[in-house]
Amino acid sequence: MDKIADALSLECIGWVFTCINSEKDVALTSHDVRKAARYQENHAIVHPSGYKVSKFITVVVKPKENTACDIECYMISDLCQALERDGLLGDSRNKKEMTIRKPKKNEMISSVYMESKPVESFDPDFCIVNV
Repeated sequence: MDKIADALSLECIGWVFTCINSEKDVALTSHDVRKAARYQENHAIVHPSGYKVSKFITVVVKPKENTACDIECYMISDLCQALERDGLLGDSRNKKEMTIRKPKKNEMISSVYMESKPVESFDPDFCIVNV
């Protein structure tokens, strides 16, 4: 697929997926956030300033009433992208919760703080940037 895009002088700027989300208060699930963070990291480019930046967008198409649909565009925050890149996020049983993985024996990992207290989980919405 990349060869075809290159031949047509196209570049990948994001991904689109459909979602039948029964819970209206969830923009992206924890699984979706982690996947989008990995995609952003994989498609990062070097900015003229020398820093790696991502311009990779996540587009979610959700059904609305009747035959209409909502189209929502997001990016994942640099902080959440770094947490995923560095392997600090763990699998969550709850789709409304990002989980910090437990450290292995003799391993130290960074803490995540919310309201001046260390937390083991947090809302995926804290990772989302509206585009």
